[in-house]
Amino acid sequence: FDPEGLVTRAEMAKMIATAVNGGEAPEFGVKVTPTYTDIKGSWAEQYIEYCSDMKYIAGRGDGTFNPYGNVTGVEAAKMILTALGYDAEAYQLVGADWAINTTFFATRNCKPSLYENLNKVNMNAAITRDTAAQMIWNGMQNVYVEYTPTLQVTGGSLSHGYGPNSNNYTLLEQAYDAHITVATFDGNKNVVTSLKDDQIQVTTTSSGDPAAVAGTAGAKAITADLDISHIGETVKVIWKNEKNTPAGLDAKDKVYGVYPTGETEVVLATLGDVKNQKTTDQKLAVGDDKYDLDDSVKVTWNYDTTTSETRSKTYTTGLAGDGSNNGQLTTDLKQATGDSLKLLLNDGKITAIYVVESKLGVVTAKNSEKVTITGVGTIKMADHDVYADIAKNDVVVYTRLYDKSDLEKAFVIVEKAEKISGEIKGYKGNENVNVDGTAYDLYKGQALASLSGLTGSVNAAFASTDIGEDFDFYMVNGYVGAAKQTSESASNYSLVIDIKANGSTSSAFTNLQLQVLAADGTKSIITVSDDSAVKADTGYHKGDIVTYTTDKNGDAVVKVEVPYDTAVPGKETAAGTYTKANKSVGTTVTAADCVLFAETTTNAVGHASAKYNAYKIRDLDNQTFTANAWTQVVDDGKVVAVFADLTAKATGATEDVVFGIVTDDAGTTKIDGTAYTTYTIWDGTEDVTVNVQTGTLTEGKLYGFVRTSDGTYSNANAFVCLTDEATAIGTPFTLSTQLGDVVTGNAVYVKEYVVEDKLFTYYTNVGSPNADGIYDTLTGQATNPVDDDVEIIYVNVDKDSKGDDIGVNGFNTMSGKANAMILYKTDGTILTIIVETSDKADING
Repeated sequence: FDPEGLVTRAEMAKMIATAVNGGEAPEFGVKVTPTYTDIKGSWAEQYIEYCSDMKYIAGRGDGTFNPYGNVTGVEAAKMILTALGYDAEAYQLVGADWAINTTFFATRNCKPSLYENLNKVNMNAAITRDTAAQMIWNGMQNVYVEYTPTLQVTGGSLSHGYGPNSNNYTLLEQAYDAHITVATFDGNKNVVTSLKDDQIQVTTTSSGDPAAVAGTAGAKAITADLDISHIGETVKVIWKNEKNTPAGLDAKDKVYGVYPTGETEVVLATLGDVKNQKTTDQKLAVGDDKYDLDDSVKVTWNYDTTTSETRSKTYTTGLAGDGSNNGQLTTDLKQATGDSLKLLLNDGKITAIYVVESKLGVVTAKNSEKVTITGVGTIKMADHDVYADIAKNDVVVYTRLYDKSDLEKAFVIVEKAEKISGEIKGYKGNENVNVDGTAYDLYKGQALASLSGLTGSVNAAFASTDIGEDFDFYMVNGYVGAAKQTSESASNYSLVIDIKANGSTSSAFTNLQLQVLAADGTKSIITVSDDSAVKADTGYHKGDIVTYTTDKNGDAVVKVEVPYDTAVPGKETAAGTYTKANKSVGTTVTAADCVLFAETTTNAVGHASAKYNAYKIRDLDNQTFTANAWTQVVDDGKVVAVFADLTAKATGATEDVVFGIVTDDAGTTKIDGTAYTTYTIWDGTEDVTVNVQTGTLTEGKLYGFVRTSDGTYSNANAFVCLTDEATAIGTPFTLSTQLGDVVTGNAVYVKEYVVEDKLFTYYTNVGSPNADGIYDTLTGQATNPVDDDVEIIYVNVDKDSKGDDIGVNGFNTMSGKANAMILYKTDGTILTIIVETSDKADING
């Protein structure tokens, strides 16, 4: 279109000729002898001749038209006025004062002015193509002028005059049979459920001129689109009444466009801009301004117009404070967030308020079609606005529009969360945190989001021990919504779990070696360097907490941080506790990544069959340490490492427990000379390879087991067969204590899984099929809470394979098959949901 290009006189002739002919080129040829000497052969010759004959344009006065000369704004205005019926002679648009008179009629007579929305344009200079288009559009909305002759009976004289046409038609109506109706935008199909996909609803305030509206006022469904952000605003609907349709604006009519008029007084702000308003004045304080409130104010959150009082509420009370406290409206809106706030004012008073709220979530699963987000659930990406390259474990900001309770009716916008990284210099309660010298407000001025699914140490609130530590801060519209510590103060600590007692480093022919367990759970063998403080195997003990660096030969320079030996000071002589609530061992707070090394069998530390594990202590529940059976390392006022003889698996430790379906039996192999049977188990995320020395596993069955570092198991008894345990659907079964807190399981018929409420409901009995083969005798149901870190595993027991990510759906009443197994703690909290996807077999079959 070249909007900034200057308009030529030839182009202006074509635009006017087309505009007055309903968008079509006029049926007009060219003359043998052109009206102007310089237009013969021009591409615009027919348009120039047409406009000249219609007296819309005139030449330069010397027989030329100058088709490629530029047009000024005043010249364009004269051409449009004459096209509207203003006779150049009668209205004195010629002569010395033509420009003055043209401007007068273009601005005073025309409604809208031909110069509307062009305040900054110099009309005495050459205009651009976009300016010409705006001027013509302004002209088309004006009533065109008619010449009206009148015969005087007395004297027989003939007089005439100019005035609005008899029907008061605009040029738009006359040339296009189109009308303009001013209305209020009510919303789209997600807000007004009676609408169809391609419709919106507007409400007209008056019937208007019958020729324009030809119908009664009120709500009207029309076939059009408009961004939901304009809800509640005054709009201009440009439309044409289609033939053989009822009079008046409706869904069958052609709509050329719907445009906000700018007439609605709109104030855009954020919830964080709302201030205290405790006086008895009926006002809302936003930023530095105070706005009067109408006696009835409707507040809608995320365009959810369902009957829920928390999402769409009309305030007729609580609009003013009592002198000491805010009114309820201010209380509900005054939040420390960057969520958008839109105020609509009518006659200077707020009548409606729209809030769009966003929240943080974590991507817990993703395939080619669907993505699962904490706080949202599983959605099809094609049906929502999801950013490209979204991946598992991404922290996201999601905005759930239209319906809070029913995900199928909602529309979700998902964006990757902004992340700010830096060192905490200070904080003020739940109000703000200082990061590298910059203060950031906390989202809603409350405890931070736990962000289930986000790995690492996630803070709910800041403590003095966080000062000086590095964090990642995840932002929601400029506010800190979650914080995760990234400084690694305990990662260098290891535990001695075995010693190669073949001499000492003083011998040139032997090496002292230690097997150590690192904080991340990996085991390795290190050769002790001569530069180590302790050089003899008798100086090391199983259970010692050590750190080490590497010398120039690649050997480990080992330092014993705290020994585990009765003869050497180091063991804690009093019993100890780790308290999850305050993240402390005794009265000393733990570092964010404090490691707990533990001996987890009934064997004593140092016994050949003793087993050692490493845990991040903040991931565990409360722990109790026996006197003279634990040690700790304190650095810079924080506990960074602990070793304890627990004699059992740490309470709350589930990160090394695996559940899944055996998808493959790969046969027998040898590992270090020992024969094992190799199996593949799908755990919902990856294929886990296990090697079993004695006993067998069965393809298609579900198992739970504790993962080992090398993937080898001496006996199949290490695997708990969930399928065999679930002998009766709906009857709980107890799992082996080696699986930690996951102690109970149940094969069930799913009713629903409500992600927002973290509740899982299932039927206890579905009876027998009716005559149509439908299982509809639903007798009894139960509900369990769902853990923030719930794991969902999809399996296909019919094909002995992994299943498709179909979401946790209700059971199929056509099949009547139990379609899930839930695994939960003694308090009923579900930690794992295994979903059977085939509908062809019960999950325990």
